[in-house]
Amino acid sequence: MSANDSPTGWSLFEHHGDHAEECDRADRNWGRLTLPITVGAAGAMYAVFALLSTTGLGPWILSNVLFVLLGLYGGHFMRERKRQPLEERRAELAAITATRTPAGQLPARALVFAYGSNLDSARMTGRVESASPVGSAELTGYELRFHKRGSDDGTGKADAYRTGLASDVVYGFLYELDAEGLRILDEHEGEGRGYDRCLLSCDVVVDGRSTKCEAWVYIADSGAIDDTLRPTRWYLDHVIRGAREHELPQELIESLQQTDTIE
Repeated sequence: MSANDSPTGWSLFEHHGDHAEECDRADRNWGRLTLPITVGAAGAMYAVFALLSTTGLGPWILSNVLFVLLGLYGGHFMRERKRQPLEERRAELAAITATRTPAGQLPARALVFAYGSNLDSARMTGRVESASPVGSAELTGYELRFHKRGSDDGTGKADAYRTGLASDVVYGFLYELDAEGLRILDEHEGEGRGYDRCLLSCDVVVDGRSTKCEAWVYIADSGAIDDTLRPTRWYLDHVIRGAREHELPQELIESLQQTDTIE
């Protein structure tokens, strides 16, 4: 599969699952009701306070009801503050993936799915200093294999191999790059010389919530695949270090630790 065979257009960015949408909708509806409820309750409280002021209970009731109402409205305010960064980030990522790029030109901003040695942020930023972290991500229908022939030493490098099975998932991390950063990464990865940079749909986790987006993924060309290859120890250590750094599933880390290597 080559980059030219991949979609280059509209974003697939959307919420993952109906349950999250229903929760958001319920939160928004409750938010609309919070202010009128607070105002109405304050008016009723004032009337009760006036009625009970002669008994000496008015101030006590007033202070307790005020405490409840402030907690009610404050809780809604904090939910809105918590949601805002996520919505802003989702809109920003959507703008990146929704932009069409003319054939032969690099996009001004791009999302890159890292799953091999680039999982290690120190290695990634050592190659592309401007690389900005986005969040952990998953590529469904693909399997992590170390059968791509390295152009430098001929040893096994990581490949997201397409199986088409929903049970197969490659775990990785999403970075945001500018056009120059993507060009530099193409040179390091050997785009067109063993790896093809393809635009694929993946699930990215931002603030604990999963969302679909399109990202560039380096996929091994069929001519560069050799199932007898093994990765070097130092290469695999980069992958393991990155998996731990980004808190990817423990099952992935254990699988990597059991991978045969060339010392």
